[in-house]
Amino acid sequence: MQFVKTSDLKPGMRLAKPIYNKMGVLLYERNTKLTIQGITSIENFGLIGIFILEPAEPLPPLTREDVEFEQFQTIYMFKLKDNMDKLQDNQPPATLLELAQSIQAHYGVLDHKLNFAQMLRSSADFVYKHSISVAILTALISNEMRITPPEKLALITAGLLYDFGYLYVPLAVLDKGDDLSDSDRDFIQMNLERGYETIKPSYEGSGLPKLSLEIIQYSIFQNSRNVKAKDPAANVRLLADILKVADKFDRLTAMRINNPPISGVAAMYHLRKNIQEYNKRVIDALSQCIHILPTGSCVDLSDGEKALVLVENPADFSHPMVLKFSNNMIYDLSDPIIGKKLRIKSPADAIRSGIVLISEDCKEEGLVLIHNVVDNATLPTLRSFQTPFLLNHRERRDKTVEYGRMMNLRPLQIEKEAMNFSGGNQQKIVIEKWVISNAEIYIFDEPTKGVDIGAKTEIYTIMNTLLEKGASIIMVSSEMQEILGMSDRIMVMYEGRQTGVIPNDEHATHENLMILGTGGKLS
Repeated sequence: MQFVKTSDLKPGMRLAKPIYNKMGVLLYERNTKLTIQGITSIENFGLIGIFILEPAEPLPPLTREDVEFEQFQTIYMFKLKDNMDKLQDNQPPATLLELAQSIQAHYGVLDHKLNFAQMLRSSADFVYKHSISVAILTALISNEMRITPPEKLALITAGLLYDFGYLYVPLAVLDKGDDLSDSDRDFIQMNLERGYETIKPSYEGSGLPKLSLEIIQYSIFQNSRNVKAKDPAANVRLLADILKVADKFDRLTAMRINNPPISGVAAMYHLRKNIQEYNKRVIDALSQCIHILPTGSCVDLSDGEKALVLVENPADFSHPMVLKFSNNMIYDLSDPIIGKKLRIKSPADAIRSGIVLISEDCKEEGLVLIHNVVDNATLPTLRSFQTPFLLNHRERRDKTVEYGRMMNLRPLQIEKEAMNFSGGNQQKIVIEKWVISNAEIYIFDEPTKGVDIGAKTEIYTIMNTLLEKGASIIMVSSEMQEILGMSDRIMVMYEGRQTGVIPNDEHATHENLMILGTGGKLS
C-alpha cells in the first residue's frame, strides 16, 4: 500500500481504502480500478491523495467492523469540523456532546481488540482527524482501564477539544512537522492557551461535562511558561495521562504528507522507552485494546533476520509466534529462553526486504492488465532504469526479454498487453517481475490455481530454479498432491492456528495431513 497524490493518479490504479462523503455514503469501494472519470471525481471531492494497492499486493482482509470504523471516522471528522467552526464564531457547539456519546457507544464498550486504521492527514485537516483519532483511542483505553462511564465521556469530549487552539496556527508552521524551532513551539503553546480561553465560555449551558474542561486545562497549561498549572485531582491526572498517551501514539503513527508514520510497534516501543513521561498502566491498556502486531506482519528481529508473525500474542504484542525466513524455523517469543535471545525490533517493509507475494488472483492483484509485459515486469524496479533525465526503455525491454525467455513466456511479445495472455503466462509475468527485482523470499499463494497441466509443470520448474539460485519459498496451497510434491517441510493450519509442522518424509501422508487439517493431533 502506498500514498499517491491526486495529481499523480493514473487510470488502472486500485484503491486500497474506500472513499466516503461527509454523510458516510460510500463513493468508491476499495480495490476499485481508477478511471479518468473517477480521478476527476476524487479531485472534485478535494482529496489531496489516496492510498493505492501495489500491482502485486493482495486486497487486505476487512471485517465489517473495519469497514464501519473507516466510515465512522469520516462522518465524525465532518461533525467535529462543524462544531469547531461554531466555536470559532463564538457559538456553542450544539452537537458536540452527541458526537462524544456516539464515540463512547461505539468504541467505549468494546470487548475485543480493534484494527486501528489511520486516516491520511494534511495540514489543513490535521486538527479534526487527529482529534477524532485521539477521542477514539481514549474511549478504547478508558474502557480497558474500567474508567466510569461519566469520566469516560468527559475524557472523550476532552480528546475532541483539547487541540482546538491548533486552528489558530498558520499552515506554514504546521507544515514543518517535527522540524519546529523553539519560537514555533512557543507560538503553538500560546495558541493552545488561546484555544482554551475560546472554548471555556461556550461550556456554560452547553451540557458538556465540566470535568472535560479540567482535563483540557491541565493538559495544556502543564507545558505553559506563563501560567502555572494547578495540581489536579487524582482522577483528572489519570485521565490526562490517558489523553497524553493517545495523543502521542496517534501523532507517531498518523499518515501525513510531510511526516512519514512509524509503525504501531515502534510507537509502543517509544512510549515504553519513555516511561518517566508516559503512564505505564495506560501504555499497557493501549496494547490490550488495539492490534499492534497482527498475524501476517513482517518483522525485523534483533539478530538482523526477518520473520513472519504466525500467531499474535494477546498477552504481550511484542512476543508472538514467528516464522524465521533464514532457517524456516518457528519461534515462540513468549518462551523466556527464546525471548532472551530473540526479540522484535520493528515491522519490515516486505518488498524492500526482498519478500514478495505471488497472489492467488494474479489478474486482479498481480498485474495491470491494460499495460504491456514491459510495464508490468519492470514496474517495481523502475528506479533502476532511470537516467538523469529519462527512463532507459531499451534496457527495460532487454531485461524483460531476458527474463521472459527464462520464464518460457509464450508468446514472447513484450509489447502485448497482459490481458491478452493465458492464465499460466500471466502468472509467469508476475513471477518475472519479482525475479527482476532480485527478491529473496517468494510467497506463492495457490501458485497453480486455474492454470492447465502444462503451465503447472512450468511453474513448478520455475520455483525449483529459484530454489537452486538460493531463494526461499513459502507456498500456500490447498492441493494435496502439490503440497507433497513441492514441499520440504509442511505446516498445517486450522481456523487460524498451527496444528502441526512435519518434514516431508514418511510421516507426511495424506491421512496425517487431513487429521491436522481438521484440527486433530497426530498420535
